[in-house]
Amino acid sequence: MRFMANENIPATAIQLLRQSGHDVLSVKECSPGAGDATVMQRARDEGRILITQDKDFGELAFRTRAPAPVGFVLFRLTGADPDADSRRIAEVLNEGS
Repeated sequence: MRFMANENIPATAIQLLRQSGHDVLSVKECSPGAGDATVMQRARDEGRILITQDKDFGELAFRTRAPAPVGFVLFRLTGADPDADSRRIAEVLNEGS
């Protein structure tokens, strides 16, 4: 699958997804500091599913009426164990592919 990982997605999760064969574009790597609207537009333009821990994307998608092919996955994880969070992100996204 083609994903765009927002800046708040751990690098370990990105690495695990790439190792599983997913095409993952990382905002941290390609355009750090980009605003939410810019990130959403790039994901839309490139046909990527945005993965994030930022609840603001739900509001943005609703407000901009993002077209059906564009989607995002919102993770709400504890942050207590970043490695466990990364594994969980990869596990959930691998199940859906």
